[in-house]
Amino acid sequence: MKKTKLRIFLFPIVLLISFTLLSNGTGKQIVFATSSSEYATQALSDEKNATQNNDFTSFDIKWAYEGTDLGFNYSTTSTTFKIWSPTATSVQLISYGTNTNPTAAQVSAKAMTRGTSATPTNHATNTIGVWTLTVPGNQNGMVYAYKLTFADGTVSDYAGSTYGTLSTSSVSNTTNDPYSIATAQGGNRSVVESSANLASNLALAQGKSATWRVASPTQAIVDELHIRDFTSSSTSGVSAGNRGKFLGVIQSGTTDPNTGTATGLDYLKNEGFNYIQLMPASQYASVNEAGNRTTAQPNNFNWGYDPQNEMVPEGEYASNSVNPVTRINEMKEMVQGLHTNGISVVMDMVLNHVYSQSASAFEKAEPGYYFRKNTQSGCGNDTASNHEMFGKYIIDSVTYWAKNYDIDGFRFDEMTLLDSTTMNKLRAALTALDPHIIMYGEGWGDSNANNIPETSINNYKNVPGIGFFNPGERDAISNNGGSAGGFAAGNTASTTTVAGALLASGGWNGNGTVQAFLTPSQSINYVECHDSFTLNDSLWSADPNDSVATHQARVTLANATNILANGVTFMETGQEFDQSKLVNPSNLTPLSPTQTQAYQSGNMEKPAWYPASWDTAKNSYNGLFGLDSNGTYYGNYWPGSNLYTPVVAGDVVNAMNWDNVKDNQNAVNFIGNLMKFKKSNPQFWPDDYSKLAWTPTSIGVENVTNASNGVITEELTSGATKYLVILNASGNSVKIGQGGQFYGVSNLTGKTVIISDDSSLTANQVLNSSVTLSNLTVTVIQLSK
Repeated sequence: MKKTKLRIFLFPIVLLISFTLLSNGTGKQIVFATSSSEYATQALSDEKNATQNNDFTSFDIKWAYEGTDLGFNYSTTSTTFKIWSPTATSVQLISYGTNTNPTAAQVSAKAMTRGTSATPTNHATNTIGVWTLTVPGNQNGMVYAYKLTFADGTVSDYAGSTYGTLSTSSVSNTTNDPYSIATAQGGNRSVVESSANLASNLALAQGKSATWRVASPTQAIVDELHIRDFTSSSTSGVSAGNRGKFLGVIQSGTTDPNTGTATGLDYLKNEGFNYIQLMPASQYASVNEAGNRTTAQPNNFNWGYDPQNEMVPEGEYASNSVNPVTRINEMKEMVQGLHTNGISVVMDMVLNHVYSQSASAFEKAEPGYYFRKNTQSGCGNDTASNHEMFGKYIIDSVTYWAKNYDIDGFRFDEMTLLDSTTMNKLRAALTALDPHIIMYGEGWGDSNANNIPETSINNYKNVPGIGFFNPGERDAISNNGGSAGGFAAGNTASTTTVAGALLASGGWNGNGTVQAFLTPSQSINYVECHDSFTLNDSLWSADPNDSVATHQARVTLANATNILANGVTFMETGQEFDQSKLVNPSNLTPLSPTQTQAYQSGNMEKPAWYPASWDTAKNSYNGLFGLDSNGTYYGNYWPGSNLYTPVVAGDVVNAMNWDNVKDNQNAVNFIGNLMKFKKSNPQFWPDDYSKLAWTPTSIGVENVTNASNGVITEELTSGATKYLVILNASGNSVKIGQGGQFYGVSNLTGKTVIISDDSSLTANQVLNSSVTLSNLTVTVIQLSK
């Protein structure tokens, strides 16, 4: 009775405080239930109102929970489980013992208890939507799931016309833990793991101790890689057991058995990359973790943008996907191996959608809450970052990787769909760990159908410390996949835009806005990523009549220009050695450069399958072709359509062909030397627009002195040291120095060539009064020391 009286005495105080606070906003008084079933009924009504109004503000104020203990909380004497589900009428913890077989029978089902602390002004203690159970004893290795019952019905949060409709039918869902950090094979059951089980050789470090992290993002040279693609080919020289795996990424001493050239980790180090960006490495649903990679299995390859459990490593990349610990410790071992070699790790986070809404732990745990009314991701469902509990999940999951796997940066898929309020909170949380942890993502503009403060490139001023892939820079240099070529493809009309790109996409000499971002580090400079064509294939599309040698010069020019542009340098594995995704689907063999040149130029008749090859090359996410009964091939095929017979080519299309390194050794050496030179010279990466010059006669650390008709000259100064960079895409040779078209009154006698891909020049060559530079070349000359 005392407990009841105490609740009666305190409860009006809570209501009074809540009403006072809310009267400035909604003006509505919060009314709380007094029993678990009444809480569920009330939450369901509130959720229905929220979905129908497409506004969860009031719902979140009343029901959200900001505690740090969702998921399991392990000790040797007991484990406490917590899950948030305010509309559930009952929740059970299902145990499968320690049997990791994903079809093992349940061992027990125990009722969980709803919290009773209603504190809308303090969500850290607001437990009325949280279900808890403490299981005594050492539960290390326990395989578990939750069974949630919604006896009052559920609200639809499926996009479109059904959004906000109420079904009064009772529903029971069994789901893995939304906060899973370990799972059984397939990801549908969660596993308790002790910290001792998850101990590894990974030395966690933040701040000054993380010596591999750069002081400014503009010092980063990022290589995007897919874990399987990186080493799945026999040309990688990686041992058979490590190919396509976490451990394959860090196997050292590997060489291409066909050419003897360094591959994998050693190649990354030698070339000068100091960051890698992993394409999705957290558990995704579109590939069978058990393997079964046969030509009859269509779903045997994927990029990984089909998220299932965002805090669990993907099992197909582990040596053993059955043991829940193996993938965790092998991913940590990979991170440690990269750090030991001075390479930082960026994770690609896919938080804007899930693979299947109906199968997701979010939908099963709290139907009606986690998804938006309008979809813009192109994936059929958009998660609602602006709903407090999913915003919390974003912050919790990303910081989990930073704290437990020592991840050095995060790239966000379709970042525009993540609201800027959440992303700024995340930036603050990461900065508190280490301000040198970098954040960037896809910030494409859209219609903002959900009326949120988007994290888009158009909103860059409101998200300091978060970078954006820069399509303006890409299109000016290469226009990858566009209808017209860029600077490297011979489009001299883009010369002034490229000049601006060198200055962190500022408006050089009155061409455009001077300051394109808050700082240069917000510009993620790229001419190739996993989306669309490789740079190699793109330039064959833009200039089909090129010789192989001219084509290679364009590829190198585009890469060099991108590296020299102020901002974060971003590349995809293989783009400097002409990686192509064009294959012949009739015999599953890659096209050679001479074949592509012959087809593109018309010297050889294009086969009937040729358009399909380009379609799959442009979007190789699953590496599939379709074959109809008439023998016609179709590219970029989705097996779920069931229209044609799938032709499985995931590895053929996507795997790195390390033979290309030897075939393009001069380009590889030049790009590697250029990256190393840039990293060692701070005047190439000031993260401050005030240090850049905006007219030919201005003074700054970086100063473009000319940009016209395909020729760009840029001076870079640090103290007494000055360099001259010349980019020539004019279509002709140009003379630089005394009597030349550029720097005509300057005598270059005694000046030194630092680096050039002009075949007539060599590093450290001392010049005479002038120098003539060939078309499609990049040269750096030291003017003073």
